[in-house]
Amino acid sequence: MFANSLKDLPSNTLNGIVAASSSVHVVLLSFSRQSKVGPENASDQSATHPQDRLSRIHSLLLPITEDDEPQSEVNIEEELRSDYVKGYRKIYDERKVPEEKLVAAIKYLNRLKGGIKAQRSIFKLIFAIEHMDIMRSRNRMDDSGFPLEYSPEELLLILVDSGKYRFKDVLRVLKNHLKTNSFLPSPVEFVELYKEMKVQLEEEVAEKTQALEETRQEVEEKTQALDRTQIVVEEKTQALEEKNQALNRTQIVVEEKTQALEEKNQALNRTQIVVEEKTQALEEKNQALDRTQIVVEEKNQALEETEQEMEKRTQKLVASRRKIRSLKESLRQQQQQHQEVLQQKDRIIQQAMQRVRELELNPEGEHQRRYSESSEICRLSAQAQRSLCKVCLDEEVQVVFLPCKHMVTCEGCVSTLHWGKCPICKQNIQNKIKVSLA
Repeated sequence: MFANSLKDLPSNTLNGIVAASSSVHVVLLSFSRQSKVGPENASDQSATHPQDRLSRIHSLLLPITEDDEPQSEVNIEEELRSDYVKGYRKIYDERKVPEEKLVAAIKYLNRLKGGIKAQRSIFKLIFAIEHMDIMRSRNRMDDSGFPLEYSPEELLLILVDSGKYRFKDVLRVLKNHLKTNSFLPSPVEFVELYKEMKVQLEEEVAEKTQALEETRQEVEEKTQALDRTQIVVEEKTQALEEKNQALNRTQIVVEEKTQALEEKNQALNRTQIVVEEKTQALEEKNQALDRTQIVVEEKNQALEETEQEMEKRTQKLVASRRKIRSLKESLRQQQQQHQEVLQQKDRIIQQAMQRVRELELNPEGEHQRRYSESSEICRLSAQAQRSLCKVCLDEEVQVVFLPCKHMVTCEGCVSTLHWGKCPICKQNIQNKIKVSLA
């Protein structure tokens, strides 16, 4: 049926159909081999429970998801302008296929899984029109003009339970048919599909048989070549055995020469042992010399370290002497200052005693003398305070800061002024002058 309807297709369209069916050839080959068993072996269908056979066929009919729901309506005018319908009209004009059949087929495709969106194909349109014609000829059309599809139960009853086909063959044909269509074939369509698959499988079996025959001939030729090769190998093996005998004789001579060389090597080894012993004695002497040299070097190093230590101690001694001299000088200056202060105090005491005598002689001028005495004491105290260091309050001031010209610290306390500013006026100290008070 389908073969007759595809005669009018262009060659490139037929090539496309053949290419589309090439993916199932492997399955069809096994189907063809099993189909050669003949209807007399169709009794293997009883090995499968009827309920199991129905479930296996139903598993091929995948459930319809929400995305696969058919459309409620289809725009016929838009579909007639689509590419797949135009391609169909290039093959079948309105004289062969009236527009009513084409529109009915489009509506039928819209009822299938996925709706018209999933069925837009020239091949699916061709199969749908052929399917509707067959179902119409069998009076299997409903009131809406659509085919009353054969259920899996009906197909099993007609094809398998009648003993015409085996269940495995039916399952393979249905599986291949449903790869490109969304409806089960009618029994008439099944027969055509079965014949087409059987012819293809027989052709493939013939091609493979021829290939096997060519392979068998090639194997025979290779076997003959191997036999000839084996003869050559045997001849070469015999030659190799003769060479091995000659090599054995040569090996005996080599062993004798090797034994003589071993005796010479033993004599050389004994000589080498004597040389090694003498070498070892020389090495021991060298090691003793090295140890002696190490001891000498250690002593020299110790002497150098001692000299360095003596030099450091000498430097420390010189520095200590300098410090002692500076301390003696500082003590001498301090003693001189204390003597001056004591002398000044003695003068003050003498003056005070003289004033006491004068007060005793002249009590009327007591108030005036006390006032002059306190003024003198304040003057001397202020003078003493001005001459003392404002940092240590012990030594006399000895340094003048420039440019402010303040005398604030002694020479020893200058280094404690890390901020570099005068403690009195806070000006930056640019220079220092050491002075001595008379």
